[in-house]
Amino acid sequence: MQNAKWLIVSLLGTVVVVLVAAVLLSGKGVVSVDPAELEAGARAATVSGQLVEGEVPKVVIVEFSDFQCPACRAAQSEVKRVLAENEGAGLVFRHFPLTSIHKNAFIAAVASEVAGKNNKFWEYHDLLFERQNEWEEESEIEGRLVSYAVELGLDGELFLQQFNAKVGEEEVQADLSLGRKVGVASTPTFFVNGEKVGMVELADKVAEKLAE
Repeated sequence: MQNAKWLIVSLLGTVVVVLVAAVLLSGKGVVSVDPAELEAGARAATVSGQLVEGEVPKVVIVEFSDFQCPACRAAQSEVKRVLAENEGAGLVFRHFPLTSIHKNAFIAAVASEVAGKNNKFWEYHDLLFERQNEWEEESEIEGRLVSYAVELGLDGELFLQQFNAKVGEEEVQADLSLGRKVGVASTPTFFVNGEKVGMVELADKVAEKLAE
């Protein structure tokens, strides 16, 4: 009888450990990081997509994203809706290209940074997501990326020159390092004032933080 009781207790303990591990691995637990670390040196945008210099919104959504990720593309409409419906919320975009499965994600991220150096980051950001099906599998993508820059009114030769000089690559690498440090493993991943949230929770969490 004692052996049977011991076996039952042991099995229950194993089940608890497995359940706890499953919760942690699924990302359902509350994960918080220092908001200042997530937002430091980053661009923030109003709902109109314009850069905000020296302004810190009450609620900051930090999005780790991959331009070649279909889920990230699908999430854009919800992100814009949340920003539009919540005055006082802003967005910080961080690169997290999943290069093991998205061959053009890193190069697209660098191109967006080149556009950013020419004050067209958000326009280029939107275009990359809108035209994802055009460039995601291209083997020689540079020409396509330059054409997007020209479409937005940028100097194509200057854009290509900066792109070839790897302008912006440092920023992409820094975002990747930060993402790994704070536990990002997939895209899109969102933090609201430092608290990690899922896409489904995003709107409610933003409203909650604004009400505090």
